[in-house]
Amino acid sequence: MMTRGGAAISCALLSYPGLEEYMKITFINVGYGEAILIELRETMPAYGPYTVMIDGGGNEEAEFAGHPQRIRAFEYLTKNGIKKIDLLISTHIHEDHTCGLLDIVRGTPIGEFWCNYEIPSGFEGVSLDVPNDSSESISKFIRAVNSYNEIYFELKKRGTAIRHIYGIQLGIKLKGGLSTDILGPSEDDYKLLQKRMNHMYSLPGDGKKSDLFRKIDEWMNMVSIMLRFHYHGVRIFLPSDVNCKGYGHLAHSMDLVRADIFKAAHHGQIDGITEELAMFIRPKIVVTCASSDQRYNSSNSGTYEIIEKSAMDFGEEPVFLFTDNVRLKNYSDNIPPHHAAIIEIDDRTFKISCKYIYL
Repeated sequence: MMTRGGAAISCALLSYPGLEEYMKITFINVGYGEAILIELRETMPAYGPYTVMIDGGGNEEAEFAGHPQRIRAFEYLTKNGIKKIDLLISTHIHEDHTCGLLDIVRGTPIGEFWCNYEIPSGFEGVSLDVPNDSSESISKFIRAVNSYNEIYFELKKRGTAIRHIYGIQLGIKLKGGLSTDILGPSEDDYKLLQKRMNHMYSLPGDGKKSDLFRKIDEWMNMVSIMLRFHYHGVRIFLPSDVNCKGYGHLAHSMDLVRADIFKAAHHGQIDGITEELAMFIRPKIVVTCASSDQRYNSSNSGTYEIIEKSAMDFGEEPVFLFTDNVRLKNYSDNIPPHHAAIIEIDDRTFKISCKYIYL
């Protein structure tokens, strides 16, 4: 078993003999961003493949130009023969999560859409302008809002089922042995998001809007959709970009974040983990979706030190995976160029395994 960086990682951590189906989780290398594909395939053809797509990364040319190991989410789906998405989830409205979804929606049938903002019909097709004095962050945010608007109303026109996500909802059955828990955002934060976004759309004057854009952009991570999937006893916790302050509504239910597989929050930035939180999660596999340049202090070594120390207290040693070619001593020294990090329950051995792939 290899627990650090490397071309081939085998982490046969759990065994579930007798399964008639298997699941693959693909963390696509979209640079600084997130695009996660879950595929449920059954050895018995009663159900057929079932796909969940969680965010789509960004679509800025600069993120991909000169980086052959990175790939746009829609291109990855196309190359792997994914012709439909049964459940599409937009965790929150930021360029590095939202804008890559646009091509997916344009080119792929979608069965159901989960999101955290219900746009009133009066704002359909409204395209917000970027104020002249906007920072790069605000420009990215406005592009994400405009992309989300197109995605939302395109799916609405198609008659796609749209579910607005908030609160704590446990044991939602998806397909076969796959289910999920909704762990956030809180209902109060969800309602506040609706109020702020609606105000943003209706507020006249670029000067006033610039300040509101900034405030919503800075706060948006805190209202991300948080999910914990279950698959035959395997728990997969995907907190999106929520930082540690975003767990307040779970203060008396922290057992709900316990997981075997943990997607590091907020691209592995240090604000996404604490010693206490790491003790509650206790992951066996940790995946970070971030760019190789460790932009914005992502893939922060302090994050993995906290997780590793917590695991050692229980006599465990977690596996660390990275979507891009991060060079991090002791954690990702020797990983090869790759388009995705994949975790799967093998349909022959029924064990969890990890690998990197280059298409």
